[in-house]
Amino acid sequence: MLGVALVAVSFVTCEQRVTKFGTALMPDFAAMYVAGTVLNEHGPDRLYDFPLQEEVRRAEFPRSPATERLPYVYAPWFAYFWRPFVLLPYEAAGAAWLVTSLAFMLAGLACLWRACPEIRAADRTLVALLVLSFEPFLFECWANGQVSSFPFLFVCAALMLERRGRPVAAGAVLALLTYKPMQPPLLYALLLVGMRWRTLAGVALGGLGLFAVSAALFGPSIVVTYPQGLIEYGRILSGTGSEAAQLRLWKYTDLQTAAQLLGPPLEPFALVAAAAVALFFLGSLARLWRRSGPGWHPSTRHAWAATLILLPVLNFYFAVYDMAIAIPGMVLAAAMQMPKGNRADRDAALPTSFLGALALVYLAASSRRPSRRSG
Repeated sequence: MLGVALVAVSFVTCEQRVTKFGTALMPDFAAMYVAGTVLNEHGPDRLYDFPLQEEVRRAEFPRSPATERLPYVYAPWFAYFWRPFVLLPYEAAGAAWLVTSLAFMLAGLACLWRACPEIRAADRTLVALLVLSFEPFLFECWANGQVSSFPFLFVCAALMLERRGRPVAAGAVLALLTYKPMQPPLLYALLLVGMRWRTLAGVALGGLGLFAVSAALFGPSIVVTYPQGLIEYGRILSGTGSEAAQLRLWKYTDLQTAAQLLGPPLEPFALVAAAAVALFFLGSLARLWRRSGPGWHPSTRHAWAATLILLPVLNFYFAVYDMAIAIPGMVLAAAMQMPKGNRADRDAALPTSFLGALALVYLAASSRRPSRRSG
């Protein structure tokens, strides 16, 4: 309730889209609103025109810091989702996205219950409240206008379809994770290690479908334009001029970024240590997938749970608001610990280890503070 109240205060007290707390109103939603505006007013050919994006954003946020850059770099097909929101003023569009994002999370939970029927009905309300009050979702994602409810829904739906013996459909849903190109490659690679051919076939079919949609909306040249846009975004991040942007590294959860935040002289040693830790866990995940059984075998569920939980630390530049993708893994791990084979199935409480791990995650999320280097 406190998080919802703070969001409500932000809307009521904002002036020129700056809240009473001194922050922009739903700052991360601005990139989506800008993308929809560019499509509606300038056409798809200019979607990845970053100077134009910045011009549009400055018009919407005249009080934003001069050094702030929030370009839209998501997949081209994803931009069309935001066109209807742009028909509304920014404040109304932001409120509409808050409702939509919450609906996506609830739909994801509905899929998750079907993927994990071992979680008794009496505990589902508690789990749902814990999920929705999870700091990386409630504040970093929902209140800031981020879009991590999408991957949460996609992953939960994929797990449900895997349990129902529909791996091709599950793979097609997982192809939607390419809305953010850096997010799914590790997951796809582990599916390859596990020889989940039918799931990967679904990923390929889904990817081809998304490419066809993008080509129809933007023209075949998008296959060149979008990678060029990503390269240009990398140049902006690494630049030092007036157009340069800087990642807020303290908002990232991966091992590489953690090592970078230590700074000199510890950073080189931390990077070596981070690489060693990452290789250990990657090897462990590869063995889990290699030994996983067919279908929804317990070993397969184990591999899924471990992968989803570890993605936020093993991926490159994994933002804290995307940690919602770990939630299905934690719930799946809890479901695997429930007693089976007798009447206790219906009465078993959530495992103590699950609740303990969840408490540690909450403490870690609550104790995050900006690095001095992040500005």
